[in-house]
Amino acid sequence: MLTKGVENVETKKAFKLNKIQIAAISTGLVIMAGFGVFSYWTNATPSNGGSDRVLKQAEEAEASVEDGGLEIQIDENVEQVFPSDLKEFEVQSAIHHMSHQKVEAEKKWGAILITEERIKRLYDVVVANENEYKYANTYIKILERWLEGDFSQAVSDHNTIWELQDGNVGKATGLLSMKEEEKFIEKYMK
Repeated sequence: MLTKGVENVETKKAFKLNKIQIAAISTGLVIMAGFGVFSYWTNATPSNGGSDRVLKQAEEAEASVEDGGLEIQIDENVEQVFPSDLKEFEVQSAIHHMSHQKVEAEKKWGAILITEERIKRLYDVVVANENEYKYANTYIKILERWLEGDFSQAVSDHNTIWELQDGNVGKATGLLSMKEEEKFIEKYMK
C-alpha cells in the first residue's frame, strides 16, 4: 500500500512536469509568433516615414490647377519623386494616393496628382524591380491601363492596393465624376 502512494506521487510529479513543459513551449511559440509579426511589420512598413517620402516629394512638386480647366503645370524631376530604389510599400503608396484622385471613398489619406510622366516613371520603376516586388504583375497591369488613359477600373485598382495594405477604412465605392475630380484636385492638390 505504501508503494501505491509513492507511485501516485511520482505520477503526479511527472504530470506537473509535463504541464510546465507545455506552458514553456506555448510561451515560446507565442514569443516566436509575436517576433514574426513584429518582423513582418517592421519590414513591410516604413520605420522612418519611408512611405511618406513618396507623398512628400510628390506634394512638393505639385503645381496649381488653373481656373477654368485642368491645365496643370508640373516642374519636377520624376526620378526624384519616384527613385529607382522604391520599396514595394512605396509603390503601393504611390498608386494608392494617385487613385484617390479618381475614386469615391469614405476616407482618403494622401493624394498624388496623376500625370502621364508620373505614371510612366512609376511603371518603369516597377518593371525594373519586377523580380523584387511580390505583386509586380498587379502594379504593371494597373499602370499599363493608366498609361493608356483608362481609369475605368480605378475603384478596383484602389481597392486591390488598399487590400494589399490591409486597409480597413476608406474602401473605394465608386468613380468620381469629372466635376468631382476637379473639386478634389483643387481642394487637395492646389
